[in-house]
Amino acid sequence: MTPAAAKKYKEMHAWLVQHADDGPETRMLPDRCLVFSQSGPPFLPGNYNNYYQIVQAPGVVAILSEMGHQARMIPLTNGTATRPPLPENMRQWQGDSVGHWEGETLVIETANFRTSDQSRFGVQYDGMSDENLRVTERFTRTGPNTITYRATVVDPTVYTRPWTVEFPMEKSESRVFEYACHEGNYGLVGILSGAREREGRIKEVDTRAALALSHKEEPPELFSDIRDFASEPMTEPQWNRTERLPVWFRIGSARFRWEVPISYCRV
Repeated sequence: MTPAAAKKYKEMHAWLVQHADDGPETRMLPDRCLVFSQSGPPFLPGNYNNYYQIVQAPGVVAILSEMGHQARMIPLTNGTATRPPLPENMRQWQGDSVGHWEGETLVIETANFRTSDQSRFGVQYDGMSDENLRVTERFTRTGPNTITYRATVVDPTVYTRPWTVEFPMEKSESRVFEYACHEGNYGLVGILSGAREREGRIKEVDTRAALALSHKEEPPELFSDIRDFASEPMTEPQWNRTERLPVWFRIGSARFRWEVPISYCRV
């Protein structure tokens, strides 16, 4: 990564440690059902839902990814249906894709990605990108039932050089089932409601601690109440001697005192 991108990456992740649960806008893009590793571009195989359905028609190619149930409609510049690229200020989560043929290879070039401080590469790669991201995909038929997929990522303000992913795709007779992410996204509701519950409990603890500490009692030095038994003469068994050790601990901004019974013996 470039020095500027590495600095931004570090700062953003430090911020997310404290604010990842502030709201849906601060969650990862897959949590919001917006972008997945498998839906791309580029395609990055994940733990499940790695099927794709590719449909060709005159002047256009459609690619449906099982993960997220997201479809890309890609016009072919050398087909019967063509259109100019989208304006620079019109950006989409999956970018603006235009394809063409180079011999037996379908080449798809994508730009105009919508930017986010979160990784757009899903959970498989926690990488950065910005408005300068460009992805070039190549689909090459290598056999009756196989396609080689190769994608190159170029983002000169984030990465010092392009990087490429390649993997084989094998034909399957299985169906591509719907992945109803938004309809079944109880996980995001649980994450955010759990965060609000945690915040409420911390606030309650802080309030109680403020009342408990209103007498301004200062915590003693830890272990200050423990005597040095090793320096005492062994005149009687020591294991029957128990003292209460005051221990101070912190939850949020509150300090609490806990007296722990400690039994001592000489070994």
